[in-house]
Amino acid sequence: MKSANLEMPYRSAAVQRCVEVEVSEFRIERMEKALDKVCEAVSQIAVVDERLLSLLSRMERFEKRLDEQEDKVIELSEDVILNSKLIKTSERFFWIGVSAAASFIVYMVR
Repeated sequence: MKSANLEMPYRSAAVQRCVEVEVSEFRIERMEKALDKVCEAVSQIAVVDERLLSLLSRMERFEKRLDEQEDKVIELSEDVILNSKLIKTSERFFWIGVSAAASFIVYMVR
């Protein structure tokens, strides 16, 4: 009987060690799953970062093109102002010439 009592505590210690090993393995598995999720999240962040960089480079390119278009619009508006002044002056001289010609014709007919 004494030997049975000696084995019992030994067995319970062995069973407890098995339980501890199983708990440790379960914890390790949970940690591995959590680590896998973290790795997946990091890879997704890298993909999002690449997309963001691509979008930022496109935005910079669009801004550059927009700035060029704005410069062209400013140049065109300056040209329009210059042309309108030239046309106004030319039109005035034309009508002055027509008036002078009409006056001369009326003066000659008299």
